[in-house]
Amino acid sequence: MEVLQYCKEEDVVFNFISSGFVYGLDIINAKETDIPDPRGFYSITKRTAEQLIISFCETFKCKYRILRLANVYGTDKTLSGKKNVLGFLINKLKNDEDISLYDNGLVLRDYMHVDDVSRAVKCVIDTGSVNQIYNIATGHPLYFCDIIKLAFDNLPDCKSKILSADTPEFYSKTQAKNFSLNVEKLNRLNFKSTISLNIGIEKLCIS
Repeated sequence: MEVLQYCKEEDVVFNFISSGFVYGLDIINAKETDIPDPRGFYSITKRTAEQLIISFCETFKCKYRILRLANVYGTDKTLSGKKNVLGFLINKLKNDEDISLYDNGLVLRDYMHVDDVSRAVKCVIDTGSVNQIYNIATGHPLYFCDIIKLAFDNLPDCKSKILSADTPEFYSKTQAKNFSLNVEKLNRLNFKSTISLNIGIEKLCIS
């Protein structure tokens, strides 16, 4: 609220980083105009923050932008099974440890390299319209098992096995199974991703 108040007084645009997971549990080509249906604490709090920002800005005639991000990967060294799961699993492959994929990895994910995410955020801030929502993603989702296969292709000596596991009930109720965002609005700002998933995973495998 203090930041919003400052933006109001100084006529500064409030840019908020949100999540594409606010759209719901089965997200296919979600557009900014789609009605959100968040599940789980993280998604619900992100959507609540969006609503608070919109309400404040509409009430006091302030300017805002909301940026909904897809899955982000890259150089972050804070790896865990709950955060940065792709980097976490690739690290296990590099150590020849077996990994388990929910439902054989037959779930869609749209991973965007952190460098491209940063460029996209700057592009929206520099050229995007105010009082708008923008999806930040590549727009090219892949099955997670195929993403992991890219890692295997870059680790030819890897001795790990890929196992399948049932999706825990908690995740099936709170996490999106399939996930892809429509990025036509972002592309209209002349933004294009520069780091392909293959190149990005190659960098993770050799780092």
